[in-house]
Amino acid sequence: MRIIPVIGVTILYIPITIFFNDFRSTVVAINGILYHTNETIYKLKYNDIIWNTLLIIYSAYRNTDIIKYEILAICIYVCNVWLYEKMIISRTLSEIIHVTGVQGIGAYGIFKDCLLHYKI
Repeated sequence: MRIIPVIGVTILYIPITIFFNDFRSTVVAINGILYHTNETIYKLKYNDIIWNTLLIIYSAYRNTDIIKYEILAICIYVCNVWLYEKMIISRTLSEIIHVTGVQGIGAYGIFKDCLLHYKI
């Protein structure tokens, strides 16, 4: 179990889910919690990656202003995975980068989109 990503996904996406009732943040939160608490089940990993990819495409289609955040998060994700697999960075540092650079930027993009489309 990777506690840092679980805490990150919980803190970042559940408030967006509750306040905006946004299905993207709900899917990210559920998949993130499931995968990061059961990382040995590879089906959950690929399920998480596929859903995140689909949600990125949907979000880019819905709001082109957040594409820059999505691209940045993807680049950070790829670099982080590469650095960790090459054993250049530790697991803890990799998790912190994942939470701040991937989950945080992704949540910010969804949050900006929700603010744009939120009906009061």
